[in-house]
Amino acid sequence: MALFNYIKNHKLPTAVYLLIFIASVMPIPDIKPLHDFNLLDKWVHFVMYGTLSLCAWWDRYHKRKSGLFTNIDFIHTTLFPTLFGGLMELVQRYCTFGIRSGDWIDVLANAIGVALGFIIGFFFVRKICTK
Repeated sequence: MALFNYIKNHKLPTAVYLLIFIASVMPIPDIKPLHDFNLLDKWVHFVMYGTLSLCAWWDRYHKRKSGLFTNIDFIHTTLFPTLFGGLMELVQRYCTFGIRSGDWIDVLANAIGVALGFIIGFFFVRKICTK
């Protein structure tokens, strides 16, 4: 029941979690021109999880319009997205039957994206939403 309440009350982060899940388990098309970009996969992880963290910030502060930072904000904007990133790598490794492969460097890229999203959210989203 708590999960359904979370989904109902936090639609934006839930939608981003769902999109990341779908992107994480679907097969990747082999597009030759994209092979020329070094570390493109890591940049994609960085952007996806930074966006997730920012959406979580926006959702938390837009709803309550408070500039105060709480421990629950840290959990929702940093801890959950980072754990979700690690979980998605495990799902890719063990549950996609060879379609995708998990990578610990991807977990690092996810965490760096979350950290940047946290920094941007902490300094900018809070200020925008509390005005």
